[in-house]
Amino acid sequence: MSEKYGVLILQLGSPASPSVPDVRQFLKDFLGDPRVVDSDSIAWKIVLHGFILPFRPKKVSKAYERIWDGETFPLFKYTKDYAEGLQAELKERNLDDIQVEWACLIGAPTIAEKLQKLLDDGCKRIRVIPQFPQFSGATTLSAWDAWDKTLETVKIPADVEIEKIDCFQRNPAYIESYAELCNKTIAEHKPEKLVISFHGYPTRRIMAGDPYFCHCIETAKHIAERIEGISKDDICITFQSKFGREQWLEPGTEESLLKLCDEGVKSVAICCPAFTVDCLETDEEIAIELKEVFLEAGGKSFFKVPCINAEPSWVKGSVDDLILPAKEEIPSLEIPQKTEVKIPRQIMKQRPMSPNTKLTLKTMFIVLFIDLIGFSIIFPLFPRMLQYYGSVEGDSGLFGLILGFIHQLSHWLGAEPGAYHEVLFGGILGSIYSILQFVFAPIFGSLSDKYGRKPILCFTVLGLAFSYGLWIFASSFTLLVVARLLGGVMSGNISTATAVVADVTDRSNRSKGMATVGIAFGLGFIVGPAIGAFASMIDLTSLFPSLEAYGIHPFTCPAIIALALSILNLWYVSTKFKESHPKSKRGKAAQTRSINPLSLFKVEAYPGVSLNNLIYFLYLLTFSGMEFTLTFLSFERLGYTNMQQGIMFVYVGFVLSMVQGGYVRRKVGEVGEKKMAFTGMVLLVPGYALLGFAHSTWMLYLGLFLMAFGSAQVMPCLTGLVSKYTPEEEQGRVVGVFRSLGALARAFGPLLACFIYWHLGGMLMYLLGAVFLLIPILMMKKLPDPNKLEAAS
Repeated sequence: MSEKYGVLILQLGSPASPSVPDVRQFLKDFLGDPRVVDSDSIAWKIVLHGFILPFRPKKVSKAYERIWDGETFPLFKYTKDYAEGLQAELKERNLDDIQVEWACLIGAPTIAEKLQKLLDDGCKRIRVIPQFPQFSGATTLSAWDAWDKTLETVKIPADVEIEKIDCFQRNPAYIESYAELCNKTIAEHKPEKLVISFHGYPTRRIMAGDPYFCHCIETAKHIAERIEGISKDDICITFQSKFGREQWLEPGTEESLLKLCDEGVKSVAICCPAFTVDCLETDEEIAIELKEVFLEAGGKSFFKVPCINAEPSWVKGSVDDLILPAKEEIPSLEIPQKTEVKIPRQIMKQRPMSPNTKLTLKTMFIVLFIDLIGFSIIFPLFPRMLQYYGSVEGDSGLFGLILGFIHQLSHWLGAEPGAYHEVLFGGILGSIYSILQFVFAPIFGSLSDKYGRKPILCFTVLGLAFSYGLWIFASSFTLLVVARLLGGVMSGNISTATAVVADVTDRSNRSKGMATVGIAFGLGFIVGPAIGAFASMIDLTSLFPSLEAYGIHPFTCPAIIALALSILNLWYVSTKFKESHPKSKRGKAAQTRSINPLSLFKVEAYPGVSLNNLIYFLYLLTFSGMEFTLTFLSFERLGYTNMQQGIMFVYVGFVLSMVQGGYVRRKVGEVGEKKMAFTGMVLLVPGYALLGFAHSTWMLYLGLFLMAFGSAQVMPCLTGLVSKYTPEEEQGRVVGVFRSLGALARAFGPLLACFIYWHLGGMLMYLLGAVFLLIPILMMKKLPDPNKLEAAS
């Protein structure tokens, strides 16, 4: 050749050693790549850095130890052998002007140092060949991202030509080399079945247009056509190495091996053509782990076909098919039109969400998250707020009126004067907010059906901001109640936000969308009480006593923060949210409703709605009561301060958000809303019982864990069910009724729970709640399957 030609082989890489720190660094780089895990969300970063990197490297390092030869890993060894083999083959052909180097996307040797070496050695044309035969966003595009990043530091002269080879899934040398190794294994060991196992990949990404699955099938067809000594009917295609909870390509390799055992197969051979060299996925996952699975399930013989590594046929073929031809002349076999090999069909169990749907859900998440911060910021303040207003107003005004009613009630019931008065008082105050929410949730839902979601959201968020403005100056108990009344009216916007989720999702992924609402609730309940606890430590009346004349009180600081967040929320809704309910679907007139609570329980025309609503009401009646009295329980039994109660709510919210964001969002399509809600409700029973007996922190937190874990499943699933039972044009009204029932339960639940707590004590209250929950648990068995209803219609 007239000019020097460079070839750069790219491999993914491996940890520098099997030590935990090296494995942790490798996983950090690998799983932190947005091409590998195509999510740069805050939730994934929390999961990666908070859960995976602290714990998983220890387990993975043990896997790497099993393939460590004391000096290096197979991937490094075979890639080096392959590159040296290519160089030797070129030298034998007197092609000394072609120079071969290899590098890793992660770890050493780096792309930068090997690229610089080729440039320093005078290469004027460089062909870059990632060792990923089948194109995918997670591998090929990741390689080009690493290449582009390298070019930020290594400058390529203008007279140097770069050639990129994206894939070679039908390259003759690659196909023939793998078929040769498969035939050699079959001839030597006589297996009953040949399993062609590719690396797994999220089905969602395939449905979005990634060609990886098609490339795998092309490779499998070509290899199968060249297999000798085994029937085409005895060749199957599978996918291994699933990561995470979402749906991946099927069938899985492990599941397929177990199925073969059930069918009486005793001997299998398995090859992994997604890899050109042996590595962790082949030498450890296949040759060790899955071999043990197969043998323990009843298999007798398991043979792993080696990867093509540095096989002479692959080395020679690579020179002929990948290195020497001009880029446009690199050979590729024709795609077989017919094949006797069974091709696995891929069906999405949940339809992937469109970018517009994801954007809308993200917007609603932020809106509800900020909303719930403002709502829950007051939670850890209740016991001390009531003490404050009691010391300021005594027996006068509205505070004295309610206190007098409680005294009279205690006299009628023969209770000790003053016993748990703050608990019952808190229940009354907490119910005010929810009673108004109960009245207005379906009204705002119906208005949004007629006028659109955005104007209703803007109006209600503005009203919430005004209610927090009143709270800032609520040095009197009466003004505090007025602020809570207004806040209760405007909090009916949750039904509108839920209708937005229903607008942009379909039946297959609606519960997943509703889980987004649940995550917002969970995180809101983390941040809100924490802010309330911290902000309550700042008493503006102590810092600036003169402000008391303007109505400023010891709890003004949390109110100011709630107001600021609402103003931010109003700006976000008005500028970022795009209307989700088009005019063509809007009703002709606003729906009106009776304020009579019994009208909510009327039988709807849509099967499943009314029973689901009743289950939701009974569930939330107990849950809201247990939830509301937590501050009083922890204050009375364990002497918790505002800060400790804030931490307690942070813990509950953290569990809620992790379960809804992880387990529920990913598994609800597979498990089903009905089954998942049932499981969650069952978990609440021991959770309530533990709280009833809790006189120590560990028992309290164990009960809180079960309570949060269970409710995290119940809330989004029941919401998803009612939405699935309801036609599109009625989403606002029916979901509004559903939310209104929830508000009604939240109105009476705290009041009822506080009354029982006040009269019978905390232990009996929580135990009665656990027993009462058995009613909706039994009722759930009669809920119809929404998928069967859809099929019948």
